[in-house]
Amino acid sequence: GGGGGAAMIRAEWMRGAGSRILHIEGHAGSAEYGHDLICAAVSVLAQGLWENMQAEAALGNCRLLPGRMEPGDARIAAERCNEKAEWIFDAFCRALAGLARGYSDFLLVGEKKKQD
Repeated sequence: GGGGGAAMIRAEWMRGAGSRILHIEGHAGSAEYGHDLICAAVSVLAQGLWENMQAEAALGNCRLLPGRMEPGDARIAAERCNEKAEWIFDAFCRALAGLARGYSDFLLVGEKKKQD
């Protein structure tokens, strides 16, 4: 079961001119491992973004930076993004934000302002 509400997924993204970074870490703890629907939903979104950004990179619409896709730790970063690649990335972040509105006890999301 959950560890007294301490478990949570945190997702943070940064947007710059032509660059995007998303970092997701933690576990929702809303159910036992393998039965956690919030973890599953976040995982599907992260995997979907990863696949889409790889496709955009193959089309020359962005340059994908080295990332991670591991349980409890995902990092997706891209630079030299055109408008289409930025839109795709932003759409996935909006989807994460929408999920967090419904499950704020298990998922915390936000945009970090880029340091210039």
